[in-house]
Amino acid sequence: MANTKHYYSGQGSLMIAERDATTGKPKGFLKLGNIPELTLDIEIDKFEHKESESGNRALDLTFPKEKKGKFKFKLESLSLENLAVGLYGTSTTVAGANVASEIVTAYSGKIVALAHPDVSAVVVKDEATGLITYVAGDDYILNAKHGSLEIIPVADGGTIVDLSDLDIAYTYGGYSNMEAFTQSSSPERYLRFEGLNTIDDTPVIIDLFRAQFDPLTGYGLINEELGSIDMAGSLLLDDLILTGSQFFRQRNVT
Repeated sequence: MANTKHYYSGQGSLMIAERDATTGKPKGFLKLGNIPELTLDIEIDKFEHKESESGNRALDLTFPKEKKGKFKFKLESLSLENLAVGLYGTSTTVAGANVASEIVTAYSGKIVALAHPDVSAVVVKDEATGLITYVAGDDYILNAKHGSLEIIPVADGGTIVDLSDLDIAYTYGGYSNMEAFTQSSSPERYLRFEGLNTIDDTPVIIDLFRAQFDPLTGYGLINEELGSIDMAGSLLLDDLILTGSQFFRQRNVT
């Protein structure tokens, strides 16, 4: 039975797609994961005119000058693909491979990072002669998953000289990579909400045709609770749509 009072309590999935540059149509959606909060805000900038005959300067005319649409949501799935949208970046997958020689300067008592994470079969030699092979646990401490080495000082029994160059060979596994701020402009996406009004189980569909993202906020890297980020942006006019709204539409399936 339809809910005649139109009470609403919503749940559902928010999906994102790249837009076809010619048609504006979505190029296949991906779910953004669990979204505990999703809101739309509509703003109208009005022109206001005051009469000058009565002495009261009363408002006698208003009309909208500008219409704005905003969206915001809280995102709990912090995949690199999701982060790339809010960080104006690019996400890629890097295949595992071998590194025959990577030159790294040793800083005694400090940690040095390799070019790749998830390393194995690590061989550390002196770069000057290539004749000295340093021993893990005696000369350095390897953090294999993060791809870093802590240089043990000579005073603590290590043999690696401070500021000497190391020649390191290793194998690394495949991993995901995200480079931030590689896009020169704000990313635009097609957003689609496929939801449910849990009051009466009515399906709700909202299409945001041209959503331009602001930089993400609230990206906490150390937290006691479940991590999340805040995503927001503007609804731009989509002039590729010739009938109906050029901003967004909602459909309720009764």
